[in-house]
Amino acid sequence: MRFSGALISLIFISAIYAGDPRNDRIRVIKIPARSVARLACVEFDKEIFQHSPSGFGAIRVRDSNGVIQSHLEVRPTQIRSEILKTYFSGKTLSAMPIKGGGFQIEVETGDDAVRPNGLRINTPLSDFENKITIFGLNNKGVETKLADGLLADYRSIVDYRVDSILFDAGEFQRFKILVAQPTIQQESALMELSRQAGSPNGERLNVLRRPFRIESIDFFKTNEVSLKEEPIRDELAPESVAFFVDKKNKTTVVEFETWGGPVLGVEIFPKTVNFSRKARLEYGTLISAFKTDLPEKESRMNWTIASRGTISQLDFQGHKSRNTRLECPENRQTKWRIVIENGDSPPVEVESVKILGGKVQFVFLAQPGENYQLEYGDSQSNSAVFDSAAIQAMLRAKVAPFVAPLGEVRMMDPGPEQKVDWFQWLMRQKAFFGVVVLVLASILGVTLFQAAKRVNAESEHPPMG
Repeated sequence: MRFSGALISLIFISAIYAGDPRNDRIRVIKIPARSVARLACVEFDKEIFQHSPSGFGAIRVRDSNGVIQSHLEVRPTQIRSEILKTYFSGKTLSAMPIKGGGFQIEVETGDDAVRPNGLRINTPLSDFENKITIFGLNNKGVETKLADGLLADYRSIVDYRVDSILFDAGEFQRFKILVAQPTIQQESALMELSRQAGSPNGERLNVLRRPFRIESIDFFKTNEVSLKEEPIRDELAPESVAFFVDKKNKTTVVEFETWGGPVLGVEIFPKTVNFSRKARLEYGTLISAFKTDLPEKESRMNWTIASRGTISQLDFQGHKSRNTRLECPENRQTKWRIVIENGDSPPVEVESVKILGGKVQFVFLAQPGENYQLEYGDSQSNSAVFDSAAIQAMLRAKVAPFVAPLGEVRMMDPGPEQKVDWFQWLMRQKAFFGVVVLVLASILGVTLFQAAKRVNAESEHPPMG
């Protein structure tokens, strides 16, 4: 009973102290005068992130009477739109070779109501480059040139493929497509592209000289559509950045540090062009200082993969493409690195890197005639639970909160009654409770063991009656 009472008392005391944050920073929330209640929010900045390293559980919004306000932590989003293509099959009317190499195909849409603005050439081949010209044909067979383009696939060098071409079809429903044979100049340029990427030139040329093959042709119409919401990304300025080539592991490495803002990924800006490489984004955590057998400072960092993918960049004969983003779930670690796997190819040189950061907001309901302030700075407090149903309902109804700017940082005066209370500090340490529970469990075990011994002794020597 004594043990149970002590344990219950300890848990009760810890719950009281854990829920009382000891914030030491105040900032005025600047909300314009209002005659009705208004949804407002504060957006976290570098100062708040730096003084909330373990989360935002201690942050509070208070009114002028010191009453804590219900709030909701949100990540602002935006609607992403994309150009989507609606495809429909074309009907092949004829196909024949043309003088000097290459071939021509006549196709029609097969639907009087359809007016396409592009077509796609479906081929099973990879590693090719062929010039293409599209003509519209009227009912009398008279040709009107609609577009010139290039079909290209450089898959063995970079992640790049063009199999479609846009044009204004107007009233045409029949089309003639000319596909030219690669020229000597094209082969020379592609050999140079292969050399830059470290590919074997002879094998590359054999691929280029094979006959081009078309399986089918599809027409399409383009439409801009809105897709799902995604977090708004801001650029985070790094505290430091270092670039180097690791010759031993055949990698290019970019190391950078942040100030604890939420990282959603990185965008790499390489000096090198015409490459495709596997890459990964990692964050570092320090290995326990008790492991003194580690020889080097670098080896004390444990690296965890946050994201992996393939990055590439192409700049060739007017074709430009860059796919150098690595995205990851929100993470507030401060030590990061990007590792680009070069293999036996020339090392990728990196000019700069942009850190993609997320935004965090506290949304609350600002009452008319009331002033508010934000309090933060306690890194130990647990998260509070607020009634945010009304706020969530307003956000679902697409009520946009007013983004209120924050004033300058003021340090809270602790006052004589709020000076450091070491007992309170101790009550908030998780390790302390682990030790206490272990000690109390040991005492309980010893007590039960001694009680069992007494029961056995009494059974062996019963009292004389």
